[in-house]
Amino acid sequence: MRREQFDRELEEEMKFHLEQKAEENLQAGMRPDEARYAAERQFGNQTLLREVSREITREVGRIEVYRLAPPVSPVIRSVYGFIERG
Repeated sequence: MRREQFDRELEEEMKFHLEQKAEENLQAGMRPDEARYAAERQFGNQTLLREVSREITREVGRIEVYRLAPPVSPVIRSVYGFIERG
């Protein structure tokens, strides 16, 4: 998956969950501004969540490549290492 597509889907997913939590907070009797603020606090650091999600996706991609091409995995590891240090 391309990074732009991943970022767009991640943003949509995060927005959906924030809206759901804000709606739950509204149903619990909070004012709209309080409900949204509480949802953001409960959801956590969105920047950190984005970074962790990207890192997990990169790692899963590496695992899949290693599994698909075991004989060349040392070469792939060296290429990834070169790219990361680049």
